Amino acid sequence: MAFWGGAYKLFIEPARNKEETTTPVVSEITLSDTIKQYKPSEIKVMRIPTIALPIGTALGKLVGYSLNENFSILVFGKPGEGKSHLATLFARELSFYGSVGYILTEENTITDYLQERITRYDLSDNVMLIPTKKVDEILTISKKFDFLIVDSLNGMLPHHLHIEFVRKLQDLCLKGLIIVNQSNKQGDSVGRADLIHDVDVVISMENKIAKTGKNRFGGQIGSYEITFNDAISKRRNII
Repeated sequence: MAFWGGAYKLFIEPARNKEETTTPVVSEITLSDTIKQYKPSEIKVMRIPTIALPIGTALGKLVGYSLNENFSILVFGKPGEGKSHLATLFARELSFYGSVGYILTEENTITDYLQERITRYDLSDNVMLIPTKKVDEILTISKKFDFLIVDSLNGMLPHHLHIEFVRKLQDLCLKGLIIVNQSNKQGDSVGRADLIHDVDVVISMENKIAKTGKNRFGGQIGSYEITFNDAISKRRNII
């Protein structure tokens, strides 16, 4: 009973029919419909999509000879340590395996600095460079490419939103995803630690040397030094 305005009202629950009272409520969706399950014998004969990498290349040296498709790599470091140069070099190497979308969140337009990197690493038209920091635009256009490079997270989103954005990109099931990020005063990637756990490979940049830490693909921990070609550009001495 409930009381409104000095009067009582009596609520009586409508009687349920016999079928409703005797039939238990059970979901019709079975476990096998909602959760993927594999037998060891099935996994043994699976064809796992992989990308074979030449060991002599920067990506091959840092990661190993093979990457599973849908891989994700985090590259982080302080400003001026070579992150964008390494990302551009990766774009060149990945362009031999498919189309590459290179998202430029820190450059609102095409700069001579970007032009120099393109010339230095001889990027082909299989790489598309896209200056934007709008999340919706990035998520929409990313579906057009096999590989995606975001340079950088720090240039587009607050630290606490990094992981949610990266997970949305991972859900697109691209052949590969490379995320560039800044490091904090302690030398770690800025943002939540979840980002480190979610990616397959973590590469840190220091003094223009890239070093592999975490690597889910079992490759040996390696390092790669970014070098300059003065014949291409004598104007800049900074990575």
